Amino acid sequence: MADGRKYDMKGAPDRTPWGIEPTRRRKPQTQQQLTTSMKKRPLRELRRRVFSRYLINLQASPSGAVLLAGSGRSGTTWIADVLNHDNAYRLMFEPFHPRETVRLGFNPGFGYMRPDELAPERLAYAEKVFSGRVRSDWTDSQNRRFWCQETLIKDICAPLSLKWLRNAFPDLRIILAIRHPCAVVTSRIKMGWSTDLDVFRKDPAFVEDHLADILQDLEPFSTPFEQHLIQWCIDTIVPLRQLNPGDAQLVLFEHACLQPRQEFSRLLTFLGRPVPDDLETIAQRLSFTTQRTTQPAQPTDFIASWQKHVSEEQLECAMKILALFGLDRLYGPSPEPCIGADETNRLPTSYS
Repeated sequence: MADGRKYDMKGAPDRTPWGIEPTRRRKPQTQQQLTTSMKKRPLRELRRRVFSRYLINLQASPSGAVLLAGSGRSGTTWIADVLNHDNAYRLMFEPFHPRETVRLGFNPGFGYMRPDELAPERLAYAEKVFSGRVRSDWTDSQNRRFWCQETLIKDICAPLSLKWLRNAFPDLRIILAIRHPCAVVTSRIKMGWSTDLDVFRKDPAFVEDHLADILQDLEPFSTPFEQHLIQWCIDTIVPLRQLNPGDAQLVLFEHACLQPRQEFSRLLTFLGRPVPDDLETIAQRLSFTTQRTTQPAQPTDFIASWQKHVSEEQLECAMKILALFGLDRLYGPSPEPCIGADETNRLPTSYS
């Protein structure tokens, strides 16, 4: 499934890891700064090609892989940066995205997978991904290792097939990131992303499994804001319904912002990685897709930044859509989740 983004392999615009605002526009670059930036582009491109073509992969099986999945603009890049703060992993960027899978015949991408579905070609490709045998300028665009024994795969197209992947690869370690839908939607719209819900409406298996009871109720919601919000609900409800407790570690973006030591310590322990003393400082680093702009002073301001861009009418519609999917138990009108951090990993039980 395409995500509507515009891509430039020679450099992506930066954005804040916490929200979609800036409070003021970035200052224009001086001629000297612009010249320096232009000189760095060929170096970035060269580094990208070197890491993708000359990587020494010592990973023997999927047991050395970690899959970090989440809906687009959920903070997965920032979370991946924190988890890989010491460059312990090869970082693989969105191997299940249509940019990669279309050329292999999986059009449009991996898409929705029933947990017991037989798909030998997709299984073979997933095995290559989790064994570290997939290489391209795209997938290695953020990697900074020449050799690796473990791979951290960050992917926004995997949530609809997480249970299928869990069943196929029992040793695969999975982390699912979720963020407030209004923050995700306003960020997507700001970036000019599009969405096509017909992909789901035309999939009989998906309609039968997840939309049959509410398909008619969703028809009135047709604005870009509402369509993106439905997309977020789909990306979120499918793994929550299909996964069992213990299948994956769940992390809510807001909890990670407000309680970085608690949340990232839990994730790093799950991965068998040491917890650094300066974890809070590491968590404040800007990710690959963040924008260096003036930021609010407190994490509470970061997670609430979407409120400045959502009208009361839009928020009311959002709550109606969330209620149709049963996700109003997870997020409401407040920027913070409806559940505490200690309840996160009990979520799948509530939606199965």
